[in-house]
Amino acid sequence: MNLVTGATGHIGNVLVRELLGHGQRVRALVRSGKTPLALEGLDVEIVRGDVLDPASLERAMRGVDVVFHLAARISLEAGPDPEAERVNHQGTLNLLTAAQTAGIRRLVYASSIYALRKPSEGIPIDELQPFDTVGCKGAYDCSKARASLAVLQAAAAGLDTVILCSTAVIGPYDFHESEAGRAIRLYMRPGMKFYVDGAYDFIDVRDAAQGFLLAAENGRSGETYILSGDRMTVREVAQTVW
Repeated sequence: MNLVTGATGHIGNVLVRELLGHGQRVRALVRSGKTPLALEGLDVEIVRGDVLDPASLERAMRGVDVVFHLAARISLEAGPDPEAERVNHQGTLNLLTAAQTAGIRRLVYASSIYALRKPSEGIPIDELQPFDTVGCKGAYDCSKARASLAVLQAAAAGLDTVILCSTAVIGPYDFHESEAGRAIRLYMRPGMKFYVDGAYDFIDVRDAAQGFLLAAENGRSGETYILSGDRMTVREVAQTVW
């Protein structure tokens, strides 16, 4: 049995689809309410809970073999964001405790490329860069860096963990309209177009989901892997959409 937190998110719901396509059983941790649109029609066991509710995590992990932890609060705030810290950092601490208690076989944690220390200008970023809790920019980056260090500490203590850092994710099943998806939809609208200089590394969400599957099967415990695709300028993305 696989447990997926953040199963209604962009990578999360595509990962659920990939797991089901590989004949895997999936349990999705979902906060209270009706079945989310992202999971409608899928053969998924829905369990109600929250990463900030330790008791619900313990219940969700009963009989679970692998946990994919993708639940997070995305925040673009430059200053403090207490909710991002609570969900991304404290929520991960709660999940690590529950995973250790449940004796799961493996935890696959979704960190972020933005949680890694930025190398000097002109030097490619790689997995040798440490997680940066000091020079990070914004509440999201800092909270994910702190959570990632906690996962590494759990690995050192014996929990089998793998950390994945994806770049900018684009692709189908974007039910909650990610930042990249919102920009693409904006470019698709008629009228005058505006864009900023710069470039990003974009990865197709289906490739990212495959990366999570491969990490669960082949990743080495305690290691971090970057999931990347192709570098494109904002202008190239806009021209592709037009």
